[in-house]
Amino acid sequence: TIYFGFTPADARFIGSPVDYIIFDGLTRVADDKEDEIQIVFMDVKKGSGTLTRTQRLIRQAVEKKSVAWKTMRIADD
Repeated sequence: TIYFGFTPADARFIGSPVDYIIFDGLTRVADDKEDEIQIVFMDVKKGSGTLTRTQRLIRQAVEKKSVAWKTMRIADD
């Protein structure tokens, strides 16, 4: 048995370079039951599978809190 540990509706499959980005708590926020989420990057491995170099660098950036938020505005025509 595999235990996912998150609400499936909070997970977004992207496949590469990591399998999932999980917005843990998103459904509770949408239902006005909470006001905070945690963003989780998840890769799924089987057996002795290991992270790729790119995945290790992503993990390192997350652990160092080297993340940013950007908003791109597009002008109305």
